[in-house]
Amino acid sequence: MSVYDRVIEDICPKCGEKVFSEGINNGIGYYHPPFHCECGWSEMCGYQDKDVCKKCDQYEFCYRT
Repeated sequence: MSVYDRVIEDICPKCGEKVFSEGINNGIGYYHPPFHCECGWSEMCGYQDKDVCKKCDQYEFCYRT
């Protein structure tokens, strides 16, 4: 994975599926948004309260139940 790769991939730590992030070319390389998974895991969930966060939406806000 580097800033020169258009699409990067990783493994979801919650369910084990492959997750992808498609980068946006900024003229120097690619900026990659945080990883998301269909199970609801988001790379940004770790920055919020993990015990309360059940699923993150597309804008990185956690649903709290």
